[in-house]
This record gives sequence, structure tokens and C-alpha cells, in this order.
Amino acid sequence: MQTNSTAQTSSTAQTGSTAVQGQSLVAYIAWRLLGSFLLIVCLWFFISRAGYYFALDGTADFYLFEDAENAVFLAQEGIEPEILNSEFRQFYSRFEDIPEPVRGLIDDQGHARAVNKTVFIETPKQDIYFLAYQPQPSAPVFYLLHRFDKEDTLDLAPLFLFVGLVAFGAILVVMLAVIYRLKSQLALLSLHLKKPGQEQGEDTPDLMIRDFNQALLSVKHHYREKQQAIKREREFANFLSHEIRQPLSKLNTNLALLDQLDDLPYASVEIIEDVKQLSEDLNQISGAVLQLWLEQGQRDESIELAGLIRQLSHALLPEGLIHDFTFALESVELKSNYGLVRLLLGQLIKNAAQYADSYIHFHLHAQSLEIINDARLSETCDPKDYGYGLGLVMAKKICARLNWHLRINQQKDNFSVVLEYGNSRC
Repeated sequence: MQTNSTAQTSSTAQTGSTAVQGQSLVAYIAWRLLGSFLLIVCLWFFISRAGYYFALDGTADFYLFEDAENAVFLAQEGIEPEILNSEFRQFYSRFEDIPEPVRGLIDDQGHARAVNKTVFIETPKQDIYFLAYQPQPSAPVFYLLHRFDKEDTLDLAPLFLFVGLVAFGAILVVMLAVIYRLKSQLALLSLHLKKPGQEQGEDTPDLMIRDFNQALLSVKHHYREKQQAIKREREFANFLSHEIRQPLSKLNTNLALLDQLDDLPYASVEIIEDVKQLSEDLNQISGAVLQLWLEQGQRDESIELAGLIRQLSHALLPEGLIHDFTFALESVELKSNYGLVRLLLGQLIKNAAQYADSYIHFHLHAQSLEIINDARLSETCDPKDYGYGLGLVMAKKICARLNWHLRINQQKDNFSVVLEYGNSRC
């Protein structure tokens, strides 16, 4: 049941419980929707402002050239274009006739001699559009001004901004409603998952999102399969317990009846003792197997490890075997499955007692337990076969169940196992 390899190590896979990590689906969608919304608002604001001014410039160009063409038509009819003058529109035949303040602003921009090109001039009180118009290269140039007082000008930018904000506000309300509905559906899905055995519509409303509904149905399907598998295992375990214990019980009864007989042949006594030992071994093995099978789902409880080790060692070790204890701590408290821990320690202690020659040492540390024994060689037992017995295999299975580690070390004259239980410390 033990190994003689120089440094053989056997450890169970650790599957420690980890905290739930990751971002909420609602937060993930909400932040990206709101971020996209703010980006669109900013882009729309700058584009609308730029488009507004470009639109004004295009409108001013249109009306300037339209007035200029009307003036050309009047001139062809012999009518002076000044007849079209008004509060905001003035025609000039010569550049020098333009009022000096305006002419100076035009000169400052360097467009005094540029023909058929609109010039925009902004003053504190007026917006001025200037056009030097020449219908043909040989025709004379005349000058046109459109002047708008700022106090009389309707600024459409705030109206555009208000309409845009109302539109985006409506979009935001819709987005928030979608996020709220998604959050409520996720909460409802979580509520359904807490009761996987319950059908929809019994105590909680149905899910409206099809994807969530499909996920919930898949979880319920796997839950039912798991419950059915657990039920089948329990039924089989009960059957197995009955089928194993009944013949063993009958065997023990028959052995007890044989002990009461006085006229047995002398040669049969040794055979009966061997059968008794085999029966005892079968009882221990079957009890351990059934206990390991049936322990699933038990609650964890506090375990005082030092006292349990002393109790099991005194009960399981033979009288002629020396055993001592070296405890780094007087008391080591664990939070684990008591039945499985007791079964595991019992298997390790019986394993050490079976192959120890003269002593067993127990070294208890804060995070681990080490059991050391000297190795006894037997003519009927090949050291190469150590480590393949049921006891150590069961110990490894129990460690996997408890999420503990088991390390096995074989040296020339002694054998040791190290049981690491640090993740179960209270």
C-alpha cells in the first residue's frame, strides 16, 4: 500500500472557491450606451453649429448674387440700381462711395478688388456681407452691401440646440427605459436561478427576453439531470449498502457460531482465524467505501485535529507499536466534513500501522500533518507493490473531495505522508 520510489508525489487537484468576478451586464451595456450617447451629442453639437454657419453663408451668397443680377437687369433697362436700396441693402457704383468705416474693414481683409466673391465682416453691432459684382469681364464693377443689425437678427442656433436636446433627451429616456427593463429581467433571472426546481409562473413572473429564457431552461434542464443523477446514486448506494452489509453480517454471525463449537478440528482453528481477519478487513473496506459514497452533501463543522489524531491512533494502532506526537500547536481547528476527515485520518493511520516496523511519528503543524513510519519488509510483500492498495487510493479520493493535498515520500528506511489542509483552517 506504500511506495518505495525515491521521491513520489501525489497531489489532488485543487478547486478552491473563488469570488465572483467580472462586470455586470447592465453596467457594461449602460456605460457603453451612455458613452455613445454623449459622443453623438458632442458630434451633433459641433456639426450643427458648423452647418448652421455654413448654411447662413450659403443663404447670404444666394441673396447677394440674386440682388446683384436684379441690379444688372435694372441697369440694362436704364434704371439706376440704387432704387433697390433699403435699410439692409445698399448698391454703390464706385468702391470709394462705400462709407469709410466699412471700406476700411473691407480693405483690412484684403478683398477690396476681388470680384464675384462674398466677404463677411462682423462688427460689434452689425453683420455685413460685401460683394464686388462684375457680370462680364468687360462690364463695370458695382458693389453691394447687406447689413444686418445684430439686435434685429433672429439667432436660430439656440432653437436648433433646444430641438436637438429634446430629441436626445427622448432618446436618453428610451435608453434608460431599456436599461431598467434589462436590469429587472436580470434580477428576475437571478430569482429564477435561486429556485431552479420551480416552474415559471408559479411564484415569479415569466421572463420576457427570449435569450434569458433559453438560458434559464438550459440551467433547469441540467439541474434536473443532476438531481436525477444524485437520486440514482442515493438509491444505488442504499442498494449497495444492503447488498454488501447483509452477506458480511451473515459471515460474521457464522464465524461467531463457529467460535461456540468445541469439537472443531485443531487444523481448522488457524483457517478460521484467517477468515475472521479477512472478514474484519472486508468490513472496514466496505464501511469506508460506503461512507465515502454517502458523505456527499454533508455540512462542514469545526474539527479539533490534534484530539482527533490522538483518539484514532489509540484506537487503531496495535499495542506493540511505538507512536509519539510532535504538535507545533496544541490545538488546530479546521472547518470541514467531519466524517470524511475522520475516514481519511483512519485510512492513513491504518496504512502506517500495516507497514510500520517499530514506530510511527505524528508531526502536526499549522498547515499540514506529517505521518512517518519505518518500513517493514516482508517475504510475502514486494515493496514495488506499495501504494496500490485500496487505503491510499481512498485517501487520495477523500483529499480530492475535501480540496486538500496529499504528498507521499518514500526513502530507503522510512515512509511518510504529508497531508496539507491549509485552506480548511478556521
